[in-house]
Amino acid sequence: RFANYCMFMQSAYCPVKKDPIGATIYPTVTGSSVVAVKYNGGVLMASDTEAFYGKQARYRDMPRIFKVNDKTIISCSGDLADFAYLKEIIDEMIHEERLLDDGFETNARALHTWITRILYHRRSKLNPLYNSILVGGILPDGSTFLGYCNLLGASYQGNCLATGFGQYLAIPLLRDFLEQHDNKVDNITLEAAQD
Repeated sequence: RFANYCMFMQSAYCPVKKDPIGATIYPTVTGSSVVAVKYNGGVLMASDTEAFYGKQARYRDMPRIFKVNDKTIISCSGDLADFAYLKEIIDEMIHEERLLDDGFETNARALHTWITRILYHRRSKLNPLYNSILVGGILPDGSTFLGYCNLLGASYQGNCLATGFGQYLAIPLLRDFLEQHDNKVDNITLEAAQD
């Protein structure tokens, strides 16, 4: 009995040994906020180029906005290693698409849905990609698209979106900007969006 009790106490209070090939629990190199707004004819996305190693601004020239194809862009905040993995998968998909040469091109809405499914799948396997992703672009019908998805697989779309701390600081300002233009993307020019 005493041996069983000791084994119970040991298993209840001793830390579990972790598998050396396991989930990322503490992201190391991270990027901060990304801000995006739709305008008449496109999507404007902005981010800094710093990457942080813990709390230290370690890397000064780390771009986080990438062109997927002629009509779609993607950006992230969060763990840059996880984003590099995701970007590699996207690059493979786009490469296969170009090899097929069937005239089909992944649009922003399709890419946003696909990334949401990947993030949700990884979350369900308890190995999430620690990222918040913004996908923007022009759809085949000429309308603009802007979508957000995070490490939980939660996603939504909007006329102005941000990731990280920018969700709290930039979104109220961008919503005021949209209200000045009657909440219509067609009333916003590129010059107005850049200001």
